Amino acid sequence: MVKAVTQAVSETLGVAETAIWISIEDMKPENFAQGGELRLDRK
Repeated sequence: MVKAVTQAVSETLGVAETAIWISIEDMKPENFAQGGELRLDRK
């Protein structure tokens, strides 16, 4: 799931999959309800 989402976001931004890391914490539904977006963590 996370890998698929990461790849989709990476393709959208036009960067390599390995350049983006999405925290499991940010995948929680309550975070979508509050912010409506994923935080992209730097390496």
